[in-house]
Amino acid sequence: MTKVRQVLIVLTLAVLSAGVGIVSFYYFHGGISLSVFSEPPTLRKEGAFSLPDVTGQVRNSSEWLGKVVILNFWAPWCSPCRKEIPGFLDLYHTYRDKGLVVVGVAIDKPDEVLRFVADFSVDYPNLLGEEFGLGLVTRYGNRSGGLPYTVVIDREGKVIYTRLGELSVTDAERVIRPLL
Repeated sequence: MTKVRQVLIVLTLAVLSAGVGIVSFYYFHGGISLSVFSEPPTLRKEGAFSLPDVTGQVRNSSEWLGKVVILNFWAPWCSPCRKEIPGFLDLYHTYRDKGLVVVGVAIDKPDEVLRFVADFSVDYPNLLGEEFGLGLVTRYGNRSGGLPYTVVIDREGKVIYTRLGELSVTDAERVIRPLL
């Protein structure tokens, strides 16, 4: 191998390592907040989606227009997802009378999702996203496909906040309180 080729390989590996390190730092230290979209979807007709919930009922996203929505993409096997769901339950119970709804979109097999929802007594709407959920999470700005991914939508159905990685109750309240 020539010296030029060796140098190029070393430089390429260094750049890749730096990129992985930066993404890992932001992911594990508070998540990545994305707030700029070229054309974010809305809950209105043009951006609406329909998925079955854990009871088998087909739910349409437009039913949550007029509410503040925390749309959380998650999976039962995802450790940060499992860690943040109790906080979403607390938020849901605290603020649902003020117009908050938490909606989970599970990216996994229905039987795994049903078991998790039952074991953790998750009583906010949970939709079975399976493969469609992967496309949906991309539509909402998550180009990496990483989980958990949370979207906050205002009462008019507009995306106003996104977060890749675990979202704390404190950070979620900071975003939703002005909207309620």
